[in-house]
Amino acid sequence: MLPENYLEQLEEQNPSKEELINIEKIHIDTTLPEEKRLEEFIKQIKNPYHFKSGNVSVSIGYKDCDTLRNIVSNYFIETKL
Repeated sequence: MLPENYLEQLEEQNPSKEELINIEKIHIDTTLPEEKRLEEFIKQIKNPYHFKSGNVSVSIGYKDCDTLRNIVSNYFIETKL
C-alpha cells in the first residue's frame, strides 16, 4: 500500500532528466491483482507524473476530477494488463 499523499508529493517534484525512468523499460507481471500491478508500476516508474519515453521527457497532469490511481487502473483494464 502506498503512503498517504504519496502521489501528490510526486506530482509536485521536478526531477532532472537524468533521474527520469524510461517507461519503455517497465515490465508488469500481469498475473498480479490490480492493486499489486499499480504498486509495481509506481515502484518501477518512481514518478508517474515525470518520466521518459525513449529520449523524450514527459510531464503529465491529470484532470482534477480523477485520481492517478483511477487513471492507471483504467489503463490496466483497457490494455488487459
